Amino acid sequence: MRKTLTAALAASAMVVALAGTTLGAHGGEPTLIVMQHICNPSIQSEADFVAAEDAGAGGQPGGEGTLPGLVATVLACPTVVLSGDAPTDGIGATPTDFDYTVVDSAAADYTLSSDGMLMAAKLCESDIALDVDGDGTMSPDTCLDVSMYSFEPVAEGAVTATQTAAVGDSRFGTIRFTPASTDEMALVAAASGVIELDTSLDTQVDSPPLPLAEYNDDVVVTHIYNFQNVAAAPSATPAPAVSMMPNAAMENSASSTTSGLLLLVGGLFATSLAGMVVLGKRRNR
Repeated sequence: MRKTLTAALAASAMVVALAGTTLGAHGGEPTLIVMQHICNPSIQSEADFVAAEDAGAGGQPGGEGTLPGLVATVLACPTVVLSGDAPTDGIGATPTDFDYTVVDSAAADYTLSSDGMLMAAKLCESDIALDVDGDGTMSPDTCLDVSMYSFEPVAEGAVTATQTAAVGDSRFGTIRFTPASTDEMALVAAASGVIELDTSLDTQVDSPPLPLAEYNDDVVVTHIYNFQNVAAAPSATPAPAVSMMPNAAMENSASSTTSGLLLLVGGLFATSLAGMVVLGKRRNR
């Protein structure tokens, strides 16, 4: 049986995607979220990835843990959903096949293709006050797809997510977490497509950009980036086509402040309430 869910609050998936929001305090049942990215062929190493991240987006300097840095990585490495699932109309990669297994501390075993719940979401220039395509405007019509999959609930404590089927002809590259969250504290190790987390290490955000109850410690959002195997022979399932922004979106400029990041995230909350629908997908196991 398949369930489709429509959120009463249209912004909830965007809140999760770009503000590190969570749903309950420790002692509850955590949610693990996987957002899969496929990088363009020019990104072949962690150094290539960091260079794009550091360049930032929309004329704002980037770096790990900044919103312009995260947007830059989504530009260079768009999100991808499973074939058969529908992403938003934002810029992203063509749906294709890939998979993960997730094992929690209670030995519950999930697969993304069978148990993951699709949360379809997009991020528009006007939501985050960034001119990501460099055309001099911040448009509600220029958007990035930021769709993701959730596993809920998972038992508190150790959780291992393993990439069992890569996106097309690609390999695990790197992992990032949402700015303004403490999700990165849950990371234990990540190598060769095996991501080890401890959800008990994620902490409450005491001074969030906005006073929202969702800023606590029971959701961990992982942004997982795959690099294309451009030197390898073509595979039976090629890497999905990617629609990219112009290079102007990756320009660097004068440094930004932490308060600027919080204002951008706050702007996302304030403006995204009208435009996004969350769709859920889960099959009985």
